[in-house]
Amino acid sequence: MKYLIQKRSKFTGVAYLVDRTQRKDKWWTADPSEAIQFNLKSAAKIQLSKIKFGSPEVVAMTDEQIENISNVMDERRAVASLVFGEDGLNS
Repeated sequence: MKYLIQKRSKFTGVAYLVDRTQRKDKWWTADPSEAIQFNLKSAAKIQLSKIKFGSPEVVAMTDEQIENISNVMDERRAVASLVFGEDGLNS
């Protein structure tokens, strides 16, 4: 069981706090595999207490749930690249 920090996002529905040691270009992501994954709920709550905006919460997920959501996100990216091209524009 892993613990992630999530908030509701008007763009993606749900956003997870990004692991800033892996990515520096954003703070929140729709892909839980890019998020900080805590082994202890208490550690997640400590990090949560440092966040002031967006009403985030700690959620528990299994590795299978994280992988399933990540696979869906990969499929969406693949479809978007086919429709809009690699640069995000229809060429």
